[in-house]
Amino acid sequence: MPWTWPGPAEEVREYAHSVSMPFRPLLDRVPKEKWPVINREINDCVQQYSRGKGIEFGAVVVVGSAIKA
Repeated sequence: MPWTWPGPAEEVREYAHSVSMPFRPLLDRVPKEKWPVINREINDCVQQYSRGKGIEFGAVVVVGSAIKA
């Protein structure tokens, strides 16, 4: 299933960082001086999904169903 971000890699990284509340305590422990390198590495990885003016990831969706007998 397509999952598209209508902007550059930097924007999708910033969005993911802002909504990562369950991981906030871990992210807050990263020393501030390491963030430029981390952000650059994330942007480089996301860039491989760049198509035109957006980022085109893909998503695997698993749907399950059950009936209690």
